[in-house]
Amino acid sequence: MFLHAQSLVFRQLDVENGLPCQETYETLQASDGFLWIATDRGVCRYNGRGFQCFSVEDGLLDNAVLGLYEDRGGNIWFPLALGGLNYWDGQSIKEYKYNDTLLKFIPNSGSIDRIVFDEKGSLWVVGFKEGILLEIDKYGESIPHVTAGLRGYFYIWEFANEDLLSGPFYAPSDYSISKADSSILVFKRPMGSDTLQLPFLFSGSARTEVLKQSDSSYLIAIDSILLQIKHGELKARHDFKRAVVGIEATSQDGIWITTEEGLFNFKEGLEGNYTIYLSGNNPCFVAKDFEGGLWVNSLSAGLFYLPPLRWQELALNNSAVSKLALFANEIAFSDFKGSISLLKQTKNGVQVDTILKNAGYSPILCVDGDTLYAGSNLVMRREQDCQSKKTDLQRVLSYSKGRSGKVYAGTITGYVELLQAEEVYSSADHGFSQRVTAIAEMANAEVLIGTGKGLYRKVGQSFLKISDFAVVDIVQAPKETYWILSDGQGTYRYQNGELELIEHLNLTSNLSTCGFWDSQGNLWIGTTKGLNRVEFLSEKPLRTRSTQFDISDGLPSNQINSLIEKNKALVIGTNKGIVRINLDQLDRNRTPPKLAFTGIRINNQIQNEQAPIKLSPSENELTFEFEGISFRDARELSYKYKLEGQDELWQSTDQNKVNYTNLKAGNYTFLLSVKNGDGQWSEVIESQSFSIKQSLFGSLWFWLGVWLLFAALVVFISFKIVFYVKRNEANKRELLIAEQVALKAQMKPHFIFNALNAIQLFIARNQKKEANDYLSNFSQLMRSILDGSSKGLISLSEELAMLENYLKLEMLRLKDKVTYDIQVGKEICAERVLIPPMLIQPILENALWHGLSSKETAGLLQLRIGLRESNLQIEVEDNGIGREMAAKQKADNRRKGESIGLQNIIDRLKIAYPKRVDQPVTIIDLFDGLKPMGTRVILLIPIDLNT
Repeated sequence: MFLHAQSLVFRQLDVENGLPCQETYETLQASDGFLWIATDRGVCRYNGRGFQCFSVEDGLLDNAVLGLYEDRGGNIWFPLALGGLNYWDGQSIKEYKYNDTLLKFIPNSGSIDRIVFDEKGSLWVVGFKEGILLEIDKYGESIPHVTAGLRGYFYIWEFANEDLLSGPFYAPSDYSISKADSSILVFKRPMGSDTLQLPFLFSGSARTEVLKQSDSSYLIAIDSILLQIKHGELKARHDFKRAVVGIEATSQDGIWITTEEGLFNFKEGLEGNYTIYLSGNNPCFVAKDFEGGLWVNSLSAGLFYLPPLRWQELALNNSAVSKLALFANEIAFSDFKGSISLLKQTKNGVQVDTILKNAGYSPILCVDGDTLYAGSNLVMRREQDCQSKKTDLQRVLSYSKGRSGKVYAGTITGYVELLQAEEVYSSADHGFSQRVTAIAEMANAEVLIGTGKGLYRKVGQSFLKISDFAVVDIVQAPKETYWILSDGQGTYRYQNGELELIEHLNLTSNLSTCGFWDSQGNLWIGTTKGLNRVEFLSEKPLRTRSTQFDISDGLPSNQINSLIEKNKALVIGTNKGIVRINLDQLDRNRTPPKLAFTGIRINNQIQNEQAPIKLSPSENELTFEFEGISFRDARELSYKYKLEGQDELWQSTDQNKVNYTNLKAGNYTFLLSVKNGDGQWSEVIESQSFSIKQSLFGSLWFWLGVWLLFAALVVFISFKIVFYVKRNEANKRELLIAEQVALKAQMKPHFIFNALNAIQLFIARNQKKEANDYLSNFSQLMRSILDGSSKGLISLSEELAMLENYLKLEMLRLKDKVTYDIQVGKEICAERVLIPPMLIQPILENALWHGLSSKETAGLLQLRIGLRESNLQIEVEDNGIGREMAAKQKADNRRKGESIGLQNIIDRLKIAYPKRVDQPVTIIDLFDGLKPMGTRVILLIPIDLNT
């Protein structure tokens, strides 16, 4: 028999977890969520997953950092053991610019106890046990407020932001002690001051700690005495053996105090009972985090974390527990060495009585009234004593108590049924001798049997196989429902004779170890990687919600071996002892995690500026780095993000950085939120806004200049054509030639206008490459037009080359939505056949713009050239929407005027060939049944077949 003091489960973090040393002094929960830890070898920042450590190599003046403070700007300040101050500005460690002034007033190597920045930006400093309160304003001017402390005089100085400083001081004449054995406590507040005479005397070098509670009372420690003061009256007092070095208060647990003796917890006020934790670990400071967790610094053991879930350690810390059972309202447990013990609650803690040894490897437990089945043994309770005896059972792998009063024992050779400890049935006698790892009694005397080779159901004297997977445990639920836990192959529900795999439970592991159905209707599943609670939201359809617990939540081990319930509390057997927690305390984590940006990289270079960022066109690759912070759900965080200015929808990631490349010119803001494992989202935070400038080629003024240049080119070309025609008019056809040239000039600006519209469209859409390609092809086409403008006739090959350039331009505009095919008959010599220039292009343009550009599927444009009697026959065919639909779209778009391209062709041919042209253009509408399928245009050009 031995006594074990009940304790809470603290998680220890030390050098093995990344701390630079075991000696830590203070912890600060910063506003951005990070936890800062002051140590003897630097300062550390913790995000719930790992430590980032800073030392003199990173800018500290001294590695021994004694304290921590956060100002209103989010800067973290570090008082140093050898004097002076450093601070973290969000990017790096800086030195306080008035350190020289500070060191002039603080003796003993500049030892600083506490600091505060007030609303004016002035620094206030308390010397360590020196009775010094110094103010240094933002201009570096020093103002001493308290010097040379005397016995019995102490102050609490409260600032407008409710920061507090305290210490001993030299009393001015208006404060006096009326009794020799008393002390004066002065309260300095923004709106005035008052005093309180204390009925005891303190040393003038006494160190103080102060905390203001939510009920407006103050906890002030002066050396080893802790006082509670409210409305100027002393309400409570507690004397410790050692000096108080840390004070914290929580709504969940009351008051926490650290001294060299340990961590004290007063749940019901200073004058009530208290519990001591972490004795022998030299705790020196205590602080709470934003999730309700508690952090305790130690001068010899690093840092201790008490999660918001307060798991109570019952017995056998760091010892493996195999199975649990509730025996005569006491907790019975077995270990892997074969011992059976009982836990008994006493005034002095938990008493552990070993009632049986050598019961075999990891004995399975089952209770039947006053009898405890323990492996192959029976333990009978007789008044205050227990007696045991060996049975004839083979090695027992599982037990189950049935509603019929029978006890079912699964062994290595089948299973047996026991009634009042007597065997009444053996499956081996009926041909079933497998290793039974789990068993449960069903209705109608049927039995559900789990083995290493599958799940079986005993019906009558038959054993029906249901599945092939290895069964670890069977948990009986209401309404004849059974939950089957497997060894790595999922969790199943057996109901109404049907076995169903239940997916999306999100367990900590598929390697289940045990299961339990609690009094609140929840299924608990233990695994090798933690504990899982499955809540049932609806039966039909089955909807569940899972909550995971592991060592980050306070469990001593992730290996869960056994589960029972006692007095509305869950009792858990692990590889590191037994813990207990009330079921109503196992709430989901409803505190949203914190979120902070840790860096922005521009073209892989860190950005240190805090103002809005203005970037050049080449600085278009940005990486946003950030940290989600949760000490309870550190491994379960996920993020959503959106770049305003580019992303329309939120994106998700599990990584802590997001990269964007090839960003276009514009204004951007990065938005981010983080979610914990229980679905709680943080507030959306914004990054620095930034803008990327427009490049020269992408600016509006550049493209406007290009447009004006080409407009001037059009005017120049038109002028040259007219000038050339006028200068060469000399014969009888002068008037007819002038009319022909005028028609050509009318047609060419029409085409150029359309081409410039296409260029303008690419510019409006910021499609730089397409605009450049279009301009290149357009210039070649314009050169061809200039060359042909001085000729009345050109060769067919020159016309085809010009058409090829034109079609390339149109393909760029249409983005390969349309393909084209040009066929020239073998009987035609394209270099010798002469035709008027620019006759075919308007027909191709009509087909593309009116027939094919509105077509939703792929379009095809065909140009076929052949001979027909003494004419050159040009056929232009498209598979577009047809003339009727094109006319309707034209009317819907309210276009004014008619296309002059075809009429120009007819007029030119009649002028050039007045006696040979009657009907040069024929238009044929193509149909597939009644559905329009395109248009064919036939153009006849008279030619001389002898040339």
